[in-house]
Amino acid sequence: MLDSSAYDSKSGNPFSDRPPTSRRNEEAQRALDAAVAELDSNAPENFDESVWERLCNYRRAKIEMEMNVSYSVVNVVCCLTSVF
Repeated sequence: MLDSSAYDSKSGNPFSDRPPTSRRNEEAQRALDAAVAELDSNAPENFDESVWERLCNYRRAKIEMEMNVSYSVVNVVCCLTSVF
């Protein structure tokens, strides 16, 4: 049996050990949350804070809807390709 410690995931080896999909998804979600939090913290000067908070909430909802649409498209494509 091959020694899995010999494979480095950063090397680009397609047979190397990879993190589970759930862990990659969690890492991607954390990165997205950090990026959105950074955007939220950059409020324009002399801007009403309650309006800024509403705009930030709208942006978060928009990003979430776009991600849901993207996942739905992937699911539809997978279903269509498995049918044909």
